[in-house]
Amino acid sequence: MKKLLLFSVAASLFLFSCKDDSSDVNGDGSGDNNAVPESFTQNAIIEYFSGAWCGYCPDGWLKAKEIMAANPGRVEAVVIHRGDGMEFPDGATIDKQYNKAGYPTGMVNRIGGTTTNRGNWPGHISNVLSNEATCGFSIDASNNTGGTNYEVKVKLGVGSSDLPNGSYKLVVYGVTKTVTGTGQQYDQINYYYDPANFPNHPFNNVGKRATTSNGTVIGIIEGYEHKHVVQYVLTNALGDPVSKDDTKAKAVSEYSFNINTLGEDVFIVAMLYENTLTTGSSFVHNVASCDVGSKVNFQ
Repeated sequence: MKKLLLFSVAASLFLFSCKDDSSDVNGDGSGDNNAVPESFTQNAIIEYFSGAWCGYCPDGWLKAKEIMAANPGRVEAVVIHRGDGMEFPDGATIDKQYNKAGYPTGMVNRIGGTTTNRGNWPGHISNVLSNEATCGFSIDASNNTGGTNYEVKVKLGVGSSDLPNGSYKLVVYGVTKTVTGTGQQYDQINYYYDPANFPNHPFNNVGKRATTSNGTVIGIIEGYEHKHVVQYVLTNALGDPVSKDDTKAKAVSEYSFNINTLGEDVFIVAMLYENTLTTGSSFVHNVASCDVGSKVNFQ
């Protein structure tokens, strides 16, 4: 069965922005949820570029899943598809901006402003998570406004010090946890099928055996479950600007979106990144995720 998430943005992205030091940091509806906690938890994000046609791409998800399991609740992985039934218009813009290494590849917190080999992900994750968080998010995606329509409110809170001078942007993704489908646009090519070349790989001998025109043995995995598929960017593809006032100490800014979600297992990912491509720095300052129909507090 094919499961797809479609979004329509029905309201201005920056509906409301403010600074407030009020009560209730928990985001549970008991107060106005605008106060900033004393400290935040530093989280990380893997943005992974993939395609059903890419025979080595399943290995990227295995690596991302291992990293998430090793750091429960602190690492989110999202997958941007190109050239298959799961690609979306903004994906081409993101791919052009950041993906300089082909497929499969990805980036951790947009370090260096480009993708890196998946073998480098664990080291980058370790470095990011060892940082002291300078900001954090609360997300309220619980307000059903009718049918499959939801209002999503993302609040960015800054810690006790101003964020470093720079150009900051907010990115908010709409993601489906699992997408399946039939046919060439969804069936996953598997280069790890051949027992002779990949005897110990988890995808060894998985799928329907096939042979390419040059005689290479591959697998075709019908009904493959594509995980954490980005299907819409609620902000602009490369993010919406965050004002300088909203990067000052104890600032809280709120960004509202109206979306129409057609699908199951949908979640929202919000991240703040510095739009100054300084090689070696962690562009994404923090990230949070929340299932549609739920809310998460400042952490």
